[in-house]
Parts: sequence; structure tokens; C-alpha cells
Amino acid sequence: MKKALLFIASVLALSSFYACGTGPGEQPSDPGQALTAFEAAWEARNTDILSDCLAPEFIYVLPPEDWDDYSIPPDGIIDSALTRDLYMEYAGIVFYQADSISLVLYGDGQEIWPGDSTGESVIMTRQFQLDISYPDSLDSSSGEWDFIVRPEGEGWIIRLMELRHDSRRQS
Repeated sequence: MKKALLFIASVLALSSFYACGTGPGEQPSDPGQALTAFEAAWEARNTDILSDCLAPEFIYVLPPEDWDDYSIPPDGIIDSALTRDLYMEYAGIVFYQADSISLVLYGDGQEIWPGDSTGESVIMTRQFQLDISYPDSLDSSSGEWDFIVRPEGEGWIIRLMELRHDSRRQS
């Protein structure tokens, strides 16, 4: 179970703010602030903040080697991606069980995402380091995520995450 939670934590991979922004009730004013709020949500282990960072249609795309049945309870269907609801369910489990979480995103590039005909969404590739401390172990994961971030109202939210590379270890 712990190995599965380490995987889910590396897959999930997001203060006391009430919105996905830089302060109470604020929205991120640019795509980079959306990712900063995502980091803060993970470190604060706050599902409310995390939820505010994710678009209703949010999808987390898994690499083929990680496809499995992640449904709670298992439904026998192999998942190639996690929906927003499933991602949030696993995040809640990790947040509850962890003593502390450190998530650091590295990089600063962004490009217009060609999958959005409006030209408003951007793709941002980020290196990550995720460390989750449990009462009896430390689980670490590092790699690279692609984020698709789009405008929403007055701010920005995360529409899609894709794991491009991952290295996990437990101690």
C-alpha cells in the first residue's frame, strides 16, 4: 500500500490561502503563479487550495508503464489518466497520512499550447522534486511534468498534467 501511495503522490503532485492565487480570494495573474499556488497547496497539504488550482476538466496523463486500476474501489478498468475527482481523492489520502510534504518545481519556460484553438492556453514543462515524510519513512520522487494552464475568469488554472519522467525512491 505504501508503494502505491508513493506512486500516487508522485503522480499527484500541490499556506493558508482560500483560492489558487497569491492571497485570500486572489486568482493567479499569470500561469507561473498558478504553478506556485499548486506547490503551496501540496506543501500545506490543503485540498481546498489544490482543488481551486485545477480546472473542472483536469486530467493527469500517466505514462504507459504506470497504467493500472486506480479507482476507489477498484473497478477492473485500467486507467491511462486520472480524472480531477480521482486525483483529488488520492491527494486527500496522501495529505492525511503525511507528516510533511515538500514540492519544488524548477524551470521557467512556457509556450502557447497548440491544442487550444483560442491560443490562450500555455504548456509549461517543469522539473520536480517531491519529498513526502511519513511517520516511519521518507518517499521521494523527481522527474518532469508538463502542465497545460489556461485562463479562467480573472486568473489561471491547471487543465492537464502529464508525467514525462519519474524516478522514485523510499527510505
